[in-house]
Amino acid sequence: MVNKSKASVLRQPARRLKTFTQEEAKDLYRITTYYWKEARRCEEAGAYLAACVLIGSALEAMLMLVVYVYDGEALATGKIQTVGGKAAELRRLDLTQLLAVAKAADWLPSSEHTDGSTKRQRKHIGDLAIVIRDVRNLVHPARYVSDHYRRRVTKRYSEYLFEVLEVSRDWLVAHNMAHLRRAMAAEGLL
Repeated sequence: MVNKSKASVLRQPARRLKTFTQEEAKDLYRITTYYWKEARRCEEAGAYLAACVLIGSALEAMLMLVVYVYDGEALATGKIQTVGGKAAELRRLDLTQLLAVAKAADWLPSSEHTDGSTKRQRKHIGDLAIVIRDVRNLVHPARYVSDHYRRRVTKRYSEYLFEVLEVSRDWLVAHNMAHLRRAMAAEGLL
């Protein structure tokens, strides 16, 4: 049995970020799985834009869950905008903001330094996850016309975005496992 002070090592709630209740977080996990499965169904039906939109929603839900668990790390990035000295509610963060937090916290490593400069390396998963957001935003007619004029979203798009989503998930799981190992070592369980 883990006592209350030891449990705080696993989830350290921030004082300024309003997050979800445990029930809402469980539902968010369920929704993440639902979006993922629906995206697969859309892809199988040939509705590739719909699949890409749902892939973006699945990524957004995953990142919300990670911020829920690691809200202290998320706030420490300085990427969560404050209003009147208080951090925004987690439910109000959009995919762009969540990706900025994930990249700054190194949950989804990026080729961009925190000072805005770029490393001379190949793209990292944090850079590729931006593509999910960009294609997902094609759901907006003005965005589609300006960014994707006279082109179609094809199966190659959804296949690629699924690959990026899976690798993003793997990076987030790896972060969680590393944190859990550190917490267990601190408890003397390893």
